[in-house]
Amino acid sequence: METDYVGEWIKTPNEAFDGSTPLQVIERGEVDRIWRMIYRLETGEPV
Repeated sequence: METDYVGEWIKTPNEAFDGSTPLQVIERGEVDRIWRMIYRLETGEPV
């Protein structure tokens, strides 16, 4: 992901987070969900 896109991505609802934005996930203290997504993307596992 391009660094310029991170600001937009973090505020956009995401199906992988049940429609929540990544920022909402972080605010709820569920940052582990973000790390799992990153891991799966890096390894090629489906998200």
